[in-house]
This record gives sequence, C-alpha cells and structure tokens, in this order.
Amino acid sequence: MTVIRSLALGKNNLEHQIQTEACHLVDTFANTKGPHQKVFAYNDFMHNLVKNEVQTHERQKAGEPRDLIDFYLIQITKTKDDPTSTFNKDNMVQTVVDLLLGGTETTSTTLLWALLYMVQYPEIQGHRVCLGEQMARVELFIIFTNLLRSFTFQLPEGVKEINLDYILGAILQPHPYKLCAIPR
Repeated sequence: MTVIRSLALGKNNLEHQIQTEACHLVDTFANTKGPHQKVFAYNDFMHNLVKNEVQTHERQKAGEPRDLIDFYLIQITKTKDDPTSTFNKDNMVQTVVDLLLGGTETTSTTLLWALLYMVQYPEIQGHRVCLGEQMARVELFIIFTNLLRSFTFQLPEGVKEINLDYILGAILQPHPYKLCAIPR
C-alpha cells in the first residue's frame, strides 16, 4: 500500500486529473454522432436510477446500514474533511452502477449458456431434485431451477444444430440462438 501511495495512486489530486481527462474523452464521444449514443443513454439511465436510490437512502436515514449505499454515505460523512478522500457521491454512484451492471451481465450470460446447454443436452432437464438449501440461496440457481421447473427447453422446429462456440468480449458469451420454452 505504501508503494501505491508513493506513486500517488488513490490520492485525490491524481484522481482529479484522471477524472478531468476522462470527462474530456466522454464529452468528445458524447458530441460525436453514431451508434455509441445508445450507450450514453443507457449510462444516463443507470446513473439516474442509482442517484434516485441514493436520495431515497438519504431521506430514510436508517440507523443501521442496510446496503452498500448506506455504508458509502457513512464513509462520505466520516471523511468529508479529508481532502485526500475519494469517498464522494460521484464515486459512489459509479461504484453502484458498476456492481449492478457487472452482476446483471454475469447473470444473464450464465443463463444464456445454461439454456443453450439444455437444448443441446435435453436428457439432463426436468430433475426436480434440490441440490440443497445452501445452493438455493444463489441467484442463478434459483432463477435457473425455476425456469427448469416451468419449461422444457428444445430447439425450434427445423433447427438441427447449435453453435457452442463463444464470442469473445468482456466475458465469453454464446452466439445468438433461438429456443422453444414449452410449459410443463
């Protein structure tokens, strides 16, 4: 940590310089027409969503912290007189947005892969055996088992094979595919 601090990482002045340069880059992109404008619209939506949630938290002022926003607000208050602190509302909003998007992307991509494998290997579906209460707490397990309880997944009529290769991106994603979800 001492080495990182000596390199000025995590200090407010360097962070401010980086933030300034990033803002210039964002402004350049924002003022250039193109398909990337959709990204800015989604970004604005997510930031506004989190900002509204922060305002709700500030109005409610819970005694005990309930979530990341409450903990972050406490840290902002504790470090408000520290000029080197990076605990501020802008960083909080960005952190929460990053966590929401990361979790959502991971969950949806995992479900895409799981459903793809269900149509490729239908013999492993329809088992209503619970792998245990501990696993039931995991978000993907709950979502996926509910899907399997409600539907049998198969390829659409006329489709004979599927592509199990991946698309390289931020995470490995399956190629787009169609499937039929038949109610049980």
